[in-house]
Amino acid sequence: MTITTSAAKAFLREDIGLYFDDVDEVYSEIDFANAPFDKPEKISLNGPDRIWAAVRVNLGDRFTAGLGRNPLFRTIGIATVMLFAKLNEGEGYIDAVAENLRDNYEGKRLNSGTIKIRNPRIGLGRVSNGWWQVNVDLPFEFDSQ
Repeated sequence: MTITTSAAKAFLREDIGLYFDDVDEVYSEIDFANAPFDKPEKISLNGPDRIWAAVRVNLGDRFTAGLGRNPLFRTIGIATVMLFAKLNEGEGYIDAVAENLRDNYEGKRLNSGTIKIRNPRIGLGRVSNGWWQVNVDLPFEFDSQ
């Protein structure tokens, strides 16, 4: 089964957005590339268990995966989910959300199996523009014709 590049990117963004709809403590808006977004004010996040997220879907290499009458091309990429929390509030909660996200997508097949998630990983936390940031990378692949 194949999917177009734009459809794969849209499906990944939608699926990650739906995942966060089920996480009550995450700020309701997610920052997607080239879409309107207002970062939450630090004071609007009440307590250490409130975070917000930004999602970027980046395409990588594309190579021939099958020859014949209808050649198949495989595209690989990474969906990066950037989690942000207030500074000096501890890292326990944001780490728990990152681990849950990783575990939820590990080995998962999306869109009836056309998009395969491979070995998600959690990056080291760091300070970014006054926020504590932890990234979760979701490497993926899909085939197109």
